[in-house]
Amino acid sequence: MKINPQTVADYIQTLPQAKLSDMQKMVELLTDITHVSPKLWGTIIGFGHVAYQYKSGHTGEMPIIGFASRQKAITFYLNCDLSRYDLSQLGRYTTGVGCLYVKKLSDIHLSVLKKIFILVIQDVQTMASISSIIEPIRI
Repeated sequence: MKINPQTVADYIQTLPQAKLSDMQKMVELLTDITHVSPKLWGTIIGFGHVAYQYKSGHTGEMPIIGFASRQKAITFYLNCDLSRYDLSQLGRYTTGVGCLYVKKLSDIHLSVLKKIFILVIQDVQTMASISSIIEPIRI
């Protein structure tokens, strides 16, 4: 994944009006948690920067944590096994491999989401070797 030169603020303005408030709120929440300026990775708004290498030898780069506005939901890219976390108090959501899907922020408890984000960031940075973290997040 490559960083897009478009600013996050400019990108958000291209989204449907119904999604603007939720996306802006997530930028504020994750900026507050991470103390890192967001960058646009394609259409993913990402925080931090980590390089990875699969056992197959494939390498790449990605944000430590990110989210995107998709047609059916806000997709949170959490880069970890979500079964490790207690999501029981979060609200209405679905999950995929390393992803959390929320139709709208009013469906979930943001205070619970914030706690999950903090745990995920700590875990991802712990799992990554120090040499692979290009832009760490300090919580």
